[in-house]
Formats: sequence, structure tokens, C-alpha cells
Amino acid sequence: MLSATAGAVIPPTFPFFKPAAAADEVLFCFPYAGSGGTIFRRWNQWLPPELTICAVEYPGRGARWRAPLRPRVLDLAAEIGADILRMGTERFSFYGHSLGGLVAFETARYLRRRAGLGPRRLVVSGSGAPQIPNPNQLFHVLDDRALVAALIRYNGIPTPVLEYPDLLNHLLPVVRADLAAFETYQYVEEAPLDCPIFSYGGREDPWIRKDRIEGWARQTKTFRTRMFTGDHFFLNAEDRAMLRALADDLLVDVEGR
Repeated sequence: MLSATAGAVIPPTFPFFKPAAAADEVLFCFPYAGSGGTIFRRWNQWLPPELTICAVEYPGRGARWRAPLRPRVLDLAAEIGADILRMGTERFSFYGHSLGGLVAFETARYLRRRAGLGPRRLVVSGSGAPQIPNPNQLFHVLDDRALVAALIRYNGIPTPVLEYPDLLNHLLPVVRADLAAFETYQYVEEAPLDCPIFSYGGREDPWIRKDRIEGWARQTKTFRTRMFTGDHFFLNAEDRAMLRALADDLLVDVEGR
């Protein structure tokens, strides 16, 4: 079974997507602030063939570097949701890390409002429950020097980027817009999602406490949490362990356990 309608046009939002005839399901992957769809490009090698990765590319980076930045979660969700509907994907799940978790959640709600459909599963990692206000310092209002210092302190920027001032100058507006989307997000009450939600956290994450990870239970009737070794970016350090858990949560019958 093909995971997308035959002959469908792939929107620029999903520049790396190649439908796989052997796959039963598309996994849309939403990146964290300041990153792009390239962080997921190797996942197809490590996940079962029943799943095919469709990495989301936010505006202002990669092949979409000319597209205007969108510093609001709801704007990102509406654009991505509309493109999913255009693509005609029949069976899909969502994975999102940090900012990506919120965008994935709001994309699921957008699809429910607009088309009465949604993902089979929603997996959020390193992302606090949407109804719990962000208690952390606001980074998007910092000047460039302070923002870079904060990103270094929290392991939020690759060290090689610091060696190339032009690259850093290009990256900072993207990071700032993404952080603004994350930090200015305001939750609006709606009914819980119909799909199961799996919430992953890093045991040493200085930003997202365990209570905020577990708070996602309010957004669904079927919920599970997993904790991994590492800080906020545990998906990079613990990628193989996390991907094994992800495959399990996406492919095993939750109700049957």
C-alpha cells in the first residue's frame, strides 16, 4: 500500500520525501527550533520498512531559505496541515521534538478542525504539555551575544557553527523566530485528541521537567511516557535507543498491551 496518493505533488514543506511502495505509514517529523528536516534524513535507515520518514522543513532554511519566517506555532501548523491535505496522505503519524512537539500537536488539531482526520499516533519529545505555561527564561528577546551565549550554555548550537560568522549570522534570525514561536505560544482549550500520545523526555533536561512531560496525558485518552538518558537534545545522543522505542510505539497495538 502506498503511503501517499499516487501522483500527488509533494509540497516544498516536505523536500526530502520519497514515497516508499513497501511502507504502510508516513511518519511526519517536526524539527526543534533552529534546525531543519535534515536532522531526520538518516532515520529511514534505522526504522522498520513499514514506516517512511517525511521530514518537515520550516520556512527560512534549507531549500526554503527564501520563504518568510513564521514566528507563530499556529501559522506553522496551518501551513503544514494544509500541505498534508494537499498531498493526500492516507495513513500517518507525527513525531516532534521541542518546538516540533507543539507544532505537531497544533497540526493535528488543525487537521481535525478542517478535515475531521488526524495522525494515528502523536509522539512528542523534549516538549512540555501545551496547557502548562513555559516557566523558563525568554530567549527570543535577548540580543545576539546573549542569545549565542545561552545556546552554547544549553548545548543548543553545534560547535562548528561558531567557527563561521556568516553561517551564525544567517542562523540567528531563524533561531530567534523559532524561539519566539515556542515562547509566545498560547494554549486554547479543545477536546483531547483521539490518537494515543507518547511523550519522551531527557532525564537531564534543564528546560522540560518530568511533570511537563507527563502533562501531555490531559490531551488524550491513551498516554505513555518514556525517559531517556541525556539533556534537552537526547534524541541526538540516544538516537538508536529512542528510535527503537519510537518504532515500538508506532507499530505495536497500544490497546492490546
